[in-house]
Amino acid sequence: MVGVKDVADILYGVERNGSIKIIDKNSKKMYAEVAKRLLPCIWNRNRIPNDYVKRSVEKASNPLIYKEQKNWERAVTLACSLIKKYRNEEEWNVSLNKKETDRSYLYGRLLAVADRIEYRTYDERDEKRITNAKRYMNTFSQRPYETWKIIEENLQPYLNKLKIQEKLFYENLLNDIYELFDVEKFIDNRRLDGLYLLGFHSQSYDFKLKKENMEEKKED
Repeated sequence: MVGVKDVADILYGVERNGSIKIIDKNSKKMYAEVAKRLLPCIWNRNRIPNDYVKRSVEKASNPLIYKEQKNWERAVTLACSLIKKYRNEEEWNVSLNKKETDRSYLYGRLLAVADRIEYRTYDERDEKRITNAKRYMNTFSQRPYETWKIIEENLQPYLNKLKIQEKLFYENLLNDIYELFDVEKFIDNRRLDGLYLLGFHSQSYDFKLKKENMEEKKED
């Protein structure tokens, strides 16, 4: 897990000059409070405070509040780490679990696929554009079924811009994820728990690994 000061900055800081820091006049007290509550979790393996977990998920679910992509990615990484530790899983494995049927995890995977599809159609002029997946992320985490229908409807034009083989790959992947859902859980519009971020991050990381492997094969 990242350092205690980093945790405090991500949870309670604001973005300023490309980095995240606590700028409140009581910053020293806030750092001390976070250290007081987190150090026993590190030294004695106590459970992570639930309010820290919830706050980290809220921060990671709001990519639009960050100007720098790297800062939002730090928030996502922290949230995933705290979620895993809160669930008593000591090591956070970012590997994609293709057999996981948890509703939140699966919805997170769907969001990552939608994000990837739209991003694949961007060119250099679109470098700073925000995908619909990220734009709707906060609402999606609160009302997934309702919001996914909106994201899915907006996805078709981007799919149509892809080459046939790539389009089929993503359509098949979406169908594979749909098949893992229990129908009743899929249409359940209640708020997702933090596990959706693990699904999102793991699916996104899987795309990254596939891209790196393809680039290595081209070099060979």
